[in-house]
Amino acid sequence: MPSTPNKTTAFQPVPATNTTTTTTTESPAPVYHVGVVVFIPFNEDLKNETSQQFKDLAKRITAVYDMLYRKAFGARFIRSYVIAFRVSSASRIRMNVTEAEVGVEFNKTTPLVELPKNEVVQKTLADAINTANNNTIMDVPFSPGSVEVIRSPLPTTLPTTNSTVTTMAPNSTTTTAVQPTTNTTTTTTAVKPTTKTTTTTTAVKPTTNTTTTTTTAKPTTKTTTTTTTAKPTTKITPTVEATITRKLTFRSRGETFTTDLLNPSSAAFKSRAALIKSYLEPLFQREFSTLRDFIVTSFRYDLQAILNIVK
Repeated sequence: MPSTPNKTTAFQPVPATNTTTTTTTESPAPVYHVGVVVFIPFNEDLKNETSQQFKDLAKRITAVYDMLYRKAFGARFIRSYVIAFRVSSASRIRMNVTEAEVGVEFNKTTPLVELPKNEVVQKTLADAINTANNNTIMDVPFSPGSVEVIRSPLPTTLPTTNSTVTTMAPNSTTTTAVQPTTNTTTTTTAVKPTTKTTTTTTAVKPTTNTTTTTTTAKPTTKTTTTTTTAKPTTKITPTVEATITRKLTFRSRGETFTTDLLNPSSAAFKSRAALIKSYLEPLFQREFSTLRDFIVTSFRYDLQAILNIVK
């Protein structure tokens, strides 16, 4: 009987599979923190976000912000919200009033270059306060000149797009190698043992793109001569500003006097004083450019208020 040829079966290896998991973190919405002083007495309840007084004042202030910033920036503006209330630290306001820090949120899809500059965000609210009757918008008495951007989503310096800076040392060589793409195919052919078994291996040469960049920079010799002339020291004597105080007494008809108005530390006194200051101070500032401060000192039973006007 003829011999049965040996049968050889070749199996090609299964390439390993690399699994890559990509996690994408969504960017937060850009928010400006815009602070402003309101002529409303501050108390401890305004530190508590769950208190009714916090909620009521926050609702009044955000209504003003939403109206102004939506009108100015349209669909780019999303909402405003109160971050915190605190006692005003402004030195020119010598009474217990409230400073509000409010978040002004823009659409997260807005490109960085299309976000408004800090001064534009500040000016939008400041101009509205300055042009309002008695600096009051929607029954909220604001302090003119107190608007400031506390925090901004804008970087200090905007990045430059597609810019590359390369520093080369003299007589240096930089070689950039691109990892070759290798496609290797192996073919194995098995023939019957009655003939010579032939194994053919065909290798495809890898496609290799190698870029070599050689840059020779000429050394630069720079000589710098610096001459420093010391300026004479001049002693500056501070100038003491002289002030003149004037007392103004007036009657407020139709108002109800309570004994709390006799106590300057009471909430009633502070609230009434802040209200009077918010209405009268702008009037005197327009008439007297040298006006420095406007302070309510006392109330009497006949509803007369004594005010110190410092010029």
